[in-house]
Amino acid sequence: MKINVEREIEDIFVMVFSWGIPYAEDIFRDLDVIGKRNCLSKIENVPLELISKQYEKHSSKPFYHPMVLDHSNRPAIIATYSGNLESFLRTKKEIRKRYDSIVPEHPDFIRDVIHSSDGKEEYNLHTSIWREYLI
Repeated sequence: MKINVEREIEDIFVMVFSWGIPYAEDIFRDLDVIGKRNCLSKIENVPLELISKQYEKHSSKPFYHPMVLDHSNRPAIIATYSGNLESFLRTKKEIRKRYDSIVPEHPDFIRDVIHSSDGKEEYNLHTSIWREYLI
């Protein structure tokens, strides 16, 4: 039986937010086990314009403005991977659970240590937004 491995491999965009940076080494070590890291870059001050574009699909929700303001002008680490999307989403969920109690609370939304694309369309959107930072 021949397995089409290409269909199982997808490109994935990952962002670790400022409150996750102290744990970034462990987070990326976990992700490196399940996928091939293609690039990694640190952004010293996340531009409001770009983080607003990243979350634009939520712009009608009440948490949108507080969230993009909270995420901007802080450091973040972005990376791209090639790997199995299901494995990445499962690992991202485990990472979030591991650091939930450490992430400082925000009154308007739930902060996460990590964000990732959930498919090809979102990957393309995120990489086009953050292209200048992707090395």
